[in-house]
Parts: sequence; structure tokens; C-alpha cells
Amino acid sequence: MTTPYWQYLISMPLYVVLLMLAVEFMQKNYRFAAIFWVLSLFTFPLWFDNLEG
Repeated sequence: MTTPYWQYLISMPLYVVLLMLAVEFMQKNYRFAAIFWVLSLFTFPLWFDNLEG
């Protein structure tokens, strides 16, 4: 199944903007960033549920 090119033209700039906003927010809020990344490590066991093959 192929993805239409217009989806890339809409989604990729949106993702870049969201990423830049997230980085800027985390640079200003070190404590939140630290807690967020430590909590994200606890999702490691869930990654295996989404593996196929």
C-alpha cells in the first residue's frame, strides 16, 4: 500500500514543528524533562507487545 505524497507534505512539517516545540519546552523545564524520560524508560516492557515476526 502506498502513501500519497500530500500526506507527507502535511504531516512532516507538522511533526518538525511539534518536535521543536517539545525540545524548547524541555530546555526550559529540566525537571519535567528528566521525569518524562525516566518514565518513558518504564515503557520498555510494552515494546515487545508491538513486535511482529
